[in-house]
Amino acid sequence: MKVFLINLGLALLWMFLGAKPSFASFLVGFGLGFLLVAAGRQLFPVSRYVERVVGFARFAGALLRELVVSN
Repeated sequence: MKVFLINLGLALLWMFLGAKPSFASFLVGFGLGFLLVAAGRQLFPVSRYVERVVGFARFAGALLRELVVSN
């Protein structure tokens, strides 16, 4: 949970440091924050945040692919 809050904080920081805060800049900040957290995952040895997010992204991609193929 702590790593997610760090990622969320980085996303909010990115959004509010931009010229015009928007949801798109929040998503970009969230993605960049995730990359920073993933790069420094040795700092959080107990957390499995990165593995869970990657696993969820794979699941969502497989689900969307199956929905498209079924129609």
